[in-house]
Amino acid sequence: MDEAYILTLDAGTTGVKCAAFSPKGEAACSAVEAYPTYYPFSGWAQQKPGEQLNAALRAIRIVLEKVPAEQVCALVFSGTMNGCIPIDEKGEALHENIIHSDLRAEPQTEQLRKAIPLRDYYAVTGNRIDVHSGLPKYIWLRQHRPEVYGRAWKFVNIKDYLYGRFTGLPGRTDRSDASLCNCLNMHTGDWAWDILREAGVDAGKMPELHASTDVTGTLSAEFAALTGLPQGLPVAIGAGDGACAAHGARQHVVGDAYMNIGSSAWVSSMSKKPVIDREMRLFNYFDLDETCYNVCGTVQCGSAASNWAIENLIYPGTRAADCDFAKIEALARTAPAGAQGVMYLPTLMGERTPWWTAKVSGTLMGFTLYHGPQHIARAVYEGVMQSLHMCGDILGENGLPVRRMTLIGGGAKSRLWGQMAADMFDAQVRVHATPHEATSLGAAFAAGVGIGWYQDFAQAARQIHFSREYTPDPAAAAAYQKHLAVYKALYPNMKGAYEALADYQSSLNEQNQPAQ
Repeated sequence: MDEAYILTLDAGTTGVKCAAFSPKGEAACSAVEAYPTYYPFSGWAQQKPGEQLNAALRAIRIVLEKVPAEQVCALVFSGTMNGCIPIDEKGEALHENIIHSDLRAEPQTEQLRKAIPLRDYYAVTGNRIDVHSGLPKYIWLRQHRPEVYGRAWKFVNIKDYLYGRFTGLPGRTDRSDASLCNCLNMHTGDWAWDILREAGVDAGKMPELHASTDVTGTLSAEFAALTGLPQGLPVAIGAGDGACAAHGARQHVVGDAYMNIGSSAWVSSMSKKPVIDREMRLFNYFDLDETCYNVCGTVQCGSAASNWAIENLIYPGTRAADCDFAKIEALARTAPAGAQGVMYLPTLMGERTPWWTAKVSGTLMGFTLYHGPQHIARAVYEGVMQSLHMCGDILGENGLPVRRMTLIGGGAKSRLWGQMAADMFDAQVRVHATPHEATSLGAAFAAGVGIGWYQDFAQAARQIHFSREYTPDPAAAAAYQKHLAVYKALYPNMKGAYEALADYQSSLNEQNQPAQ
């Protein structure tokens, strides 16, 4: 029997990845094509949809050098969430892609907070009013780019923009990506019409909602010619990268959790209903099969915070990418669990869960003349994992205790983080066999269910494999419980000082910003 493949396109923060997956969930080959992010003003972060589209075309053509086009059974998309691309009725972008990390809409976020009680908003959407999400960006366009807003037919995320261009069916999205637009009703699965009206956003500009497995779209003649793929190839809508990662990471079982350790990091579990956390520390988005929800706590800086410490404190002047991480971890292992009281808060870009504030900065504290580089190295690793542990604690408070967890992302390669995760969470921890492929694999599962490769997502999940496991060390687990009690108190006890420092740093910012 000839080989068969599903092609995935995952549009990330730095580039687009094309991978070819077999029915067994094995990646035959992959290619990554980069594109830049532009920072025209302080706090702005945007990309050019045309450059992202061209990168996707290049990545497909590279993969097709190794995988015959006639063996491709479907194409599917995933991509970064929380973005905003206004498109016309032909699917052409009318403005740059305002990506997830963009902060320009903070005034519009504040307007929403004044217009809608935060608890009411959270109860409907399952998410806080947050500057990173889509809705404040739509308002920003209306207020600052009225000509673009007026011409906009729909607002979409990057994977939906690509889907529309490839199929000629623009203006569609799935409910996972729609969830973090922050104007979707988590309970009905429809747009939150009252919130859109209160925000002054035309509800008609929101895209049509479809299942991630929907394969009614097919590859157009134009893009068949551009890619070398067959015209009429089934194209699945796919899902946001977080939802795809969830399915590529762990079994399709309510309560199973996964942790992604990347530049940012998060812990996520699956629930049968949205989790409305009393303190609004968690956020929710639809699962790929739309019968469950991903409930998530996110650390703003994961490996980005550890890399900064490596480059500036542990091995100054050395790029993290050039470091021998085995050597760094060996150094850290020479210090005991808890690093003899040295602690590191990886809050270099503010924090989401649990504090949701931009007014906190990175902190290394507790060191004395006794402490050495080994304590700093261990504290850096522990700080990132302890922040993630707090996310897990909050999941547990809300009825989703983490008893078994899968690690994905670049940080999953770290054996030190793997053991720390088992010790801190007091849980069984498994490392994904291909941690860098989990997001693309989840997208492949969506298309595979859509074209009938798999009966459902539970059957698809049987293709997930693991490379190693960690079990808790009782002594380390006990030490970390004491460590966490102190760690959790650091920010609340220093909140006023952090805010004063943030205001002072802001006053020193001489970079010109546009009028808001």
